Amino acid sequence: MARILITGMSGAGKSTLLAELARRGVTAVDTDYGGYTIDDRLWRVEKMDALLAAHDDLVVSGTVENQGAFYDRFDAVVLLSAPIDVLLDRVATRANNTYGRTAEERADIRRYTAEVEPLLRRSATHELDGQRPVAELADKVARLMSGGGAAIRIRTFVPADEDHVVALWQEAGLLRPWNDPRADIARKLSVQPELFVVATGKDDVIVGAVMAGFDGHRGWMNYLATARTVRGDGVGRALVAHVERELAALGCPKVNLQVRADNEAAVGFYRHLGFAVDEVVSMGKRLISDEARDRSGGAE
Repeated sequence: MARILITGMSGAGKSTLLAELARRGVTAVDTDYGGYTIDDRLWRVEKMDALLAAHDDLVVSGTVENQGAFYDRFDAVVLLSAPIDVLLDRVATRANNTYGRTAEERADIRRYTAEVEPLLRRSATHELDGQRPVAELADKVARLMSGGGAAIRIRTFVPADEDHVVALWQEAGLLRPWNDPRADIARKLSVQPELFVVATGKDDVIVGAVMAGFDGHRGWMNYLATARTVRGDGVGRALVAHVERELAALGCPKVNLQVRADNEAAVGFYRHLGFAVDEVVSMGKRLISDEARDRSGGAE
């Protein structure tokens, strides 16, 4: 079992999720109530210390300025998120809390979602879609509490990973007949190989991968994929955060990526991570033919 913190913006569904967990017999504490906060901005240190000392198995919800000081006391930090329009619709109609009804409060929610949620996302270990059914969300939190969502390790790709990574890309639907993933891997290993990373879970099984690069002007990400078994567990978010840190350390001012126009799920995922659609036309020109793909056993 474990201690889990659920954080997020007003309207994300934290209270609803906590109520479902409590119904299942989980010790669940909403720190918006019970005197845990000072002016709804800070946790009372002595009260939080006592709460965490008293329970080894616990789910806590809250979003306060000093929560980061307690992260090492939790086994997982879960960001519950939803699009801003969903948040505003929910706070306008919920019966258990009147916050979010006034124009000023709704403006605050917009501002916090734009400014604070990205900070929460960077420090969270997992992110869950608050639009999903509450029973499904509770199942995921229960799995985290039982160790089913154990932390991943991100490391540099090594040649022995090739078959596993190609299979992962195939499962994720990233490959097309004109792609030769093994040729792409070989090329990447000759240019900034340290920016080709994999995420591993239990028994060092590869559950995610991404390629990145920096050309001195912009950073790029390609081939981000996660295993179906860990979707929603924060693996993709962790890989993107890792790439962003590595690129920033190189002085990269902006990272770009391309998503197929019909992949609405991917567009939504990246929007949640702070990416925006640029008003540009994507153009390309092939310099090296991939005709050798068929002779080298490339994916069909």
